[in-house]
Amino acid sequence: MIQNILEDNSPAELSEIKTINDQARVVVNNGTWITGLANKTAEMLKQYNFEIIETGNASERTHEKTIVYDLTYGRKNESLEILKKASQATQLFDSPNWLKEYRTSNDNPPDFILILGAEANELTY
Repeated sequence: MIQNILEDNSPAELSEIKTINDQARVVVNNGTWITGLANKTAEMLKQYNFEIIETGNASERTHEKTIVYDLTYGRKNESLEILKKASQATQLFDSPNWLKEYRTSNDNPPDFILILGAEANELTY
């Protein structure tokens, strides 16, 4: 009973989630005003073998929840599930106009765009 009371809803430990087997490329954007959140999260994701190709600030910095966009359209579903579980992100299926620049900006676009919300600061990495 005491153990149940003390348990929190933090993300799964690294040993509980397997690392990815494909070469999933991720952009991590800070959707908050919390300094260093994108870099902290990027370091955690590297432990799962994600390739972090960019960190920075999102255009909107008022996100409460962490969200992820899948630019592979399901071709890297296993990596997507690991990313969602590790970051506690919710997948969005809309396609804002700014996503187009990631799809067409270079020859090797990212597979996933992760936008961190304020709740990400509460995760223990």
